Amino acid sequence: MPDDEKADIARKLIEEVLKAQRRQRRASRRFAEVIRGTPSGLPYSDGAFRIKQAGQEARLAFQLYSRALERYSEFIRHGVMPKDHKKRL
Repeated sequence: MPDDEKADIARKLIEEVLKAQRRQRRASRRFAEVIRGTPSGLPYSDGAFRIKQAGQEARLAFQLYSRALERYSEFIRHGVMPKDHKKRL
């Protein structure tokens, strides 16, 4: 594979990592806000639902971030081309 093609793929993968990182940070901040903003006086189900929802988003965002890092690392360290590189990149 030509160097310019490798550089283009690496650039796109790092963009994917940065996008996932931003999403993960937003979701983590949102989760922390929900925890801080859930007073003990709220009915249990309302507070629990908001915490559960924010936690699910934070977990998903972290999984996507981890996957993006893995794809980038595998490409940089081992030259492993992402299987879906032509569709997504």
